[in-house]
Amino acid sequence: MNAVISRYLALMDSQRESAFAVLEEITDAQLWQRPVPKEWSIGEILDHNYLLCASMDPVVQWVWKLNG
Repeated sequence: MNAVISRYLALMDSQRESAFAVLEEITDAQLWQRPVPKEWSIGEILDHNYLLCASMDPVVQWVWKLNG
């Protein structure tokens, strides 16, 4: 695997683990509480990011195969 890609994957792993460590410290109520009306909660932001990544995965898989 390309060294640059390996570095980025390692960075993403590190960032994911850091985020999970912070999330362990908050309650479910805190996770889903909106800071102010009409602004998203932490849980909503994470869910949105998950859905975005999941919807883009087929495209990324297809482009990756074209590159190979």
